[in-house]
Amino acid sequence: MRSQDRALHCSASRGKNGFVFGRSDDEIPPDSITERITPRVISVGLLILMTVLASLGIVLSLLFLIFNITYRHAKYVNI
Repeated sequence: MRSQDRALHCSASRGKNGFVFGRSDDEIPPDSITERITPRVISVGLLILMTVLASLGIVLSLLFLIFNITYRHAKYVNI
């Protein structure tokens, strides 16, 4: 993919000298990675739901483990 193709899909403007800038036409973009810390917020209901589902998954896996250890010599579990 050429740089012109990538430039068509972003929201940057084309400068006077043909380069793509995200700011003004005369400013050279920084030659580094810019990290932006954006806090993400989830609702309390979603947090509770995911915690309950994760807990149920852990309990279910422990029950399967106990069942397999208890009946490990039985033929229907051993298969």
